[in-house]
Amino acid sequence: MESMLVCFLETCSKRFKKRSSYTMSLIRRAKTDPHAFAKLYEEHVQAVYRYFAARLHDTKASEDLTSQVWEAVLKNIKHLNSNKTVVFRGWLFTIARNCLNKFFTEKKDAVTLQEEHENFASEEPEPHALAQQSDDALQIRTLINALPDEQRETLTLRYFSDLRNKEIAKALCVSQKTVASNLSRALHTLRDRWKNLQ
Repeated sequence: MESMLVCFLETCSKRFKKRSSYTMSLIRRAKTDPHAFAKLYEEHVQAVYRYFAARLHDTKASEDLTSQVWEAVLKNIKHLNSNKTVVFRGWLFTIARNCLNKFFTEKKDAVTLQEEHENFASEEPEPHALAQQSDDALQIRTLINALPDEQRETLTLRYFSDLRNKEIAKALCVSQKTVASNLSRALHTLRDRWKNLQ
């Protein structure tokens, strides 16, 4: 059953197009060219959405927060001092984390884990989400939600938004060693807890 956990995380980790000098050029052009910005949006919007969907299990809130992130990116991209993909993605997910933190701060009623499961299970499944609605997927999500915040955040950025360790480090303002350590601990904890469930 440990392979179920690995398979689930690999399924969540959608791979973007190969990162290249093309993306760096796109970032540079997106600062002044609406068509380039649209392409940049197309390349990264799903990663941002998956980040929110993995944390919230709420389609509407995930869509709203994704829109807020891209509004902020559009407004502020001209101030980004680098055209490197790793810097852009770190900056993008810093904005996403800030939006998520603001969402949680403004949210008046805390949603319990049980309510989260009820909301997640009652949503109309979308094609890309069908695999996640199995009992095993719900158990894995429960295990992920039970991780300490820094491990859950790191794991979510890595496997749901496909960020590299360097990009996660920039987004979380921590070292790459801390990212690697948090990922290792999170995966170890998930494996142990998964075995205990089986």
